[in-house]
Amino acid sequence: MDLTEFTCKPKRINVSLLDGLIQLIDTQVKASQGQNRDCSHLLVVASRHQLEEYSLLPPDDPGAAWFGFHSRR
Repeated sequence: MDLTEFTCKPKRINVSLLDGLIQLIDTQVKASQGQNRDCSHLLVVASRHQLEEYSLLPPDDPGAAWFGFHSRR
């Protein structure tokens, strides 16, 4: 997949999530002992994982730094 159309600059977006999902995300971030720096980081890692599952992104592709965060496995 050609990633040149993506930039490395993070972009702020507005999303709506269920309250319960937000609580689960917050709980996971707090329990991760620094593995997930914040909610945004957890969502980036989860998004990357999902894209890898659908083969839209090569796993652990060093050229995929446009995500802004590297997943910690």
